[in-house]
Amino acid sequence: VLASTSVLNRGVARVQRGSAAFRAGLKGLSENTWGEYRLGDVIVAINGAPVKNFDDLGNELEKYQVGDAVNVKIHRDKSETIVRVTLQEVE
Repeated sequence: VLASTSVLNRGVARVQRGSAAFRAGLKGLSENTWGEYRLGDVIVAINGAPVKNFDDLGNELEKYQVGDAVNVKIHRDKSETIVRVTLQEVE
């Protein structure tokens, strides 16, 4: 996730095209034609473990290896959903 995603606190700022996060459907910060910004996904949990800040996210991801698939619970718009992401090497 972190290899292909810029994360601020626990909100996704940017998702690299073609990455595992992109394939899983994670959304980053976006701007519409009027210059208004829409917040990206907010990571709430990894495999059921709560993520309250960037440190929690890093600590949780350290438990896994490249190639492991994890369930990432996200808050998008006004609902929560779970996406499955296969972790990849940091580039």
